[in-house]
Amino acid sequence: MERRYTENAGDQMASVQDIERHLGDWLRARLPIGGTEFIMFGVKMGWASLFGGLLLIGLIVSNIIWQADWPIARYDALVIYAVVLQVAFLVMRLETLSEAKGDPAVPYHRHVDEDI
Repeated sequence: MERRYTENAGDQMASVQDIERHLGDWLRARLPIGGTEFIMFGVKMGWASLFGGLLLIGLIVSNIIWQADWPIARYDALVIYAVVLQVAFLVMRLETLSEAKGDPAVPYHRHVDEDI
């Protein structure tokens, strides 16, 4: 049974976990366990660092293209970029509102420590 995106954030997280589990199952059927573990580790670390990676790309690109005479300061534009990224993560349900608020009841390592 395939899960679909729903209004419930728990269902969304289950959907992400289902994708990870299916990928792990697919890899285990084709690779030795060490190869599967290595690839899944990379996938989970990539997922966990997506926001930071996109923010780093924004910093690098703005450093390369920014002109001093532009009507907005570079760091002000970067703050706007970070807020837009956060809103996009919430809209696309890549992150829950509790995670965005920094709720201590939400583990920050939920993507990393799940079994594959």
